[in-house]
Amino acid sequence: MPQTRTRPHGSDIRPRAKPKTQGKTIDKGPSLNALKKRKRNLRRLLEHAEKLPADIRINHERELASCTAGIEDAQNQAELSRMIKKYHMVRFFGEYRDSR
Repeated sequence: MPQTRTRPHGSDIRPRAKPKTQGKTIDKGPSLNALKKRKRNLRRLLEHAEKLPADIRINHERELASCTAGIEDAQNQAELSRMIKKYHMVRFFGEYRDSR
């Protein structure tokens, strides 16, 4: 006869609660690499656009333009974040000097 697992008296097995996030979460959208991959796939698909129906081809072209804009936005945001990190201490020392 196979052995069965027993629990100590009074203990229930419950799923663990997810940790609550502090504040609001911001949806950042798809990652930069995901956008680049989708853009590459769309360009490759549109190379053979003569086989696609016109409405589908137009939708893919619009999505390609959207991906291109999304990539530019993500790159600008990454550059801004890098610059903020780089010059954080410079700004701090400038504010300290001005307050004296």
